[in-house]
Amino acid sequence: MKKLFHNIRVDFLLLALIIPFLIVGPTLVSWIIIVYAGVMLVSKKMTSRFEMSGVSKSLILYYLINLCSIFWANEAGDYYLDIQVKLSLLFFPIVIGFSNYSRKDIEEMMLYFVISGYMVSILLIVRMLMLYFMEGRLVSYNSYTGHLHPSYFSMYFIFYLSYFLFSFNKMKNWVRWVGMVLFSINIFLSSSKAGFLAFILLCFVYVMKEYKLKSILIIVFFVGIFYYVFYKTNYLIFISDRIKSMQEMVVKFAKHDSLRIESNSIRLFAWRASIDVISKNWLIGVGSGDVHRALNEYYNTHHLEALSEKNINAHNTFFQIMLATGILGLSVFLYLFINWIIKLFRYQQVYLGWYVVIALLCFFTTESVWETQAGTIFWGALIAFSDKYIKSA
Repeated sequence: MKKLFHNIRVDFLLLALIIPFLIVGPTLVSWIIIVYAGVMLVSKKMTSRFEMSGVSKSLILYYLINLCSIFWANEAGDYYLDIQVKLSLLFFPIVIGFSNYSRKDIEEMMLYFVISGYMVSILLIVRMLMLYFMEGRLVSYNSYTGHLHPSYFSMYFIFYLSYFLFSFNKMKNWVRWVGMVLFSINIFLSSSKAGFLAFILLCFVYVMKEYKLKSILIIVFFVGIFYYVFYKTNYLIFISDRIKSMQEMVVKFAKHDSLRIESNSIRLFAWRASIDVISKNWLIGVGSGDVHRALNEYYNTHHLEALSEKNINAHNTFFQIMLATGILGLSVFLYLFINWIIKLFRYQQVYLGWYVVIALLCFFTTESVWETQAGTIFWGALIAFSDKYIKSA
């Protein structure tokens, strides 16, 4: 740790600041990435040798398919905005592919991410406590997660937690446990339903892997702790209300009853609209710039003007990809992730392998993750660095 502070890597520091700034100051993130690119060039971290595997190549191909969709997209304005949002899916695999990063460098970079995760966790918890004791109010949901949607917020902290659970290298035991407690608290305070589910799945995988026969007792023990903690702070009631509301919406939707517009019903309507549009444009989609237009037409036709006014997307990454680029784009996307997951487990990157599986199940099915910078920057960097790490094995 002393070596880390005596010999700070500016490039790693900039990368580690991306997630905190996506939470507290997203407008500065693009500038951080631009400065990072400049640092890479000035510090001679780039080489003339380009190295990447099929994973990063698939990511670049996915971006190029979206780029080519201008030939069948009608809304040029939305198209250019979408391509800009997805630019990180091209930027990171190319920059990291030309970098001279070694496995040791990438492992050191993870220490910077650990520190940034600690800092932002403590900052947010301290802010919450100050608001509680000074103003008498409990912050939760969007209020707690700053400028970031709760699902993306919890997606980041599930990543931190996964690293702490499954990676033990160069980490003291007390550091791991403090980190896991901090990250778990932040996941629950975000009040993201996808985050709750991801947390449960991650803990289940970890307990089954480490304790096996003792797993049931350990799970019951930790559930009891969380129940007690959140009951005392009134957060359990809030979480319970959100889960009950979700169940109510699903039952009414299945019975074709009228639904009020809220987070759960919005997803159900968006999924129904997506399936309808996909069924008519399944081969190459409607183009990256036309997804909102196509969905808004469905919303207006089916008396869901409230959704078209908010420009609601598919709220499902798989549907969103099918809407924009059809079966062509989805095939590349699925090949990318299947190939990546296989390699992660083959090269003993267990923490990342399980994280990717859980993220696909929980976050990619409930949000259009690759339609926002909060998703494309994180996943573009994660895939590129992971690919470089595996390639250096």
